[in-house]
Amino acid sequence: MKPISSIGHFTIYLFGITIMLGMAAGLWVMIREAKRKGLEQQSMLDLAVYTIFAAIAGARLYYIALFNIEHYLSNPVEILMIQQGGLSIQGALITGALFGCWYTKKKKIPFWKAADTFARGLY
Repeated sequence: MKPISSIGHFTIYLFGITIMLGMAAGLWVMIREAKRKGLEQQSMLDLAVYTIFAAIAGARLYYIALFNIEHYLSNPVEILMIQQGGLSIQGALITGALFGCWYTKKKKIPFWKAADTFARGLY
């Protein structure tokens, strides 16, 4: 990973910037698609942001549970240190999908319409 800048002990990496830009572009596309489909844009934005946080948490927990459970049980403070790596795309996808199902049901958002709207922002 190539560092771009450092502020104290906080380092900004090119990889993180590209991930952030990709997420911002996906959110922009998803919001435009929600408007086109007649879905409430704020509800869809809320769903997207909450899903991102749920997916990050799920990616971390999946990684910990499958690959390094002994290490993290011995060093529980390191569970929160995602800047050191240790995320799993499978955990993010599973958790994101489960959270999306739950949230759309709770907020009475049509699931398949929301999933179709999200698909545009994901690819």
